[in-house]
Amino acid sequence: MTNSEFLKEKTKKLHDSTEEKMGAGRIFSNDYSHEEYKTLLSKMYKPYSTVEKALKGFQDLEFQSIMKDTYEFKTAFLEKDFSSLSILPPRDIESFVIDNENQALGALYVLKGSDMGASIIMKRLERLSSDWPVKSFEFYASESNPKETWAKFKEYLDRKEVSEQEQEQMLIGAEKAFMAFH
Repeated sequence: MTNSEFLKEKTKKLHDSTEEKMGAGRIFSNDYSHEEYKTLLSKMYKPYSTVEKALKGFQDLEFQSIMKDTYEFKTAFLEKDFSSLSILPPRDIESFVIDNENQALGALYVLKGSDMGASIIMKRLERLSSDWPVKSFEFYASESNPKETWAKFKEYLDRKEVSEQEQEQMLIGAEKAFMAFH
């Protein structure tokens, strides 16, 4: 089983509960409102800012290289949306600790997977927002090629040879990232 298959299988319940907690399914309702969108953006800020801060601080050069090639930090895009929509960003940021490269890869796996979902949500927002007073989709539109960068990240993750203990560390990192959304 590849590393990405392992993470997908082992985090399925957390993935599903995170989507439910964040209200992701609601966006596919025809009566999804501008206010609900603003609330969703506010909910995204804390997990993204805490996990991204930890990933930026992780100094492993190989990890930093793959992150630079496959991930665009989202916190600044959220802040642009907040500014356009006159939302104050939440400030009670929690700490998020990454203990090793494998945990960092697990956390990045979660954020990269979120990029894939963001492209679907962006298409939906374009259809829903015709009568919204202000439109700002920086966060959801920030990834220009999510399929390409996901494939590149997944290829790196899957060809990385790890022991069972190192794979478990990837899982711990992914679980920590999912829990940041709860």
